[in-house]
Amino acid sequence: MDAQVKREIPVWLERQILLRGGAVNSRPRFRVVWGGNRMRANLVTGLLEHPYQKDRWHLEMWKEELQDYEHAYVFANCPHREPAKPWCNSCFVSGGEYIDATLAIIEARIGLILRVEAMQKEALDKNARMQKDALFGREEAKKEEAVERIHDAVKDAAPITVKRSMNTPLYISADQALGTEKFRQVN
Repeated sequence: MDAQVKREIPVWLERQILLRGGAVNSRPRFRVVWGGNRMRANLVTGLLEHPYQKDRWHLEMWKEELQDYEHAYVFANCPHREPAKPWCNSCFVSGGEYIDATLAIIEARIGLILRVEAMQKEALDKNARMQKDALFGREEAKKEEAVERIHDAVKDAAPITVKRSMNTPLYISADQALGTEKFRQVN
């Protein structure tokens, strides 16, 4: 393929990508670009350069923190590769064999990226829940320890039970029993 060829993705395919990947701040979350169409300024040299392979389709994903699209996938293949094996060195260096970006392939890659993101979010949420539960557990243990220390300190300071005498005569008043009876002066 000629590296200078300019290609555009069909409008119907852009709509399908938008439906599959959704939008972020009214921008499509995913887009497919032709490597030869994509140019970026090199901040060091001040020149425009192609950041991607020129003769391949590339999947980009919108990154909110960058406020720009970031490369997510190149549509290429290693024809020498066996299943579950990495690419061979020659294909890795050359960028592999050209693959046309069909709707099925694009949807499969977007689906894969979305599933990975969901798994990462779930793992982060689970980690946050575990940290929260651990914090509450530590705080509860501190509270129980403080209550136990207070009980131990109070236990030794005062008796838990009060002994009552059952021999209290019923004919005397409470003031007499307690010894707080007022004395009367006798003339």
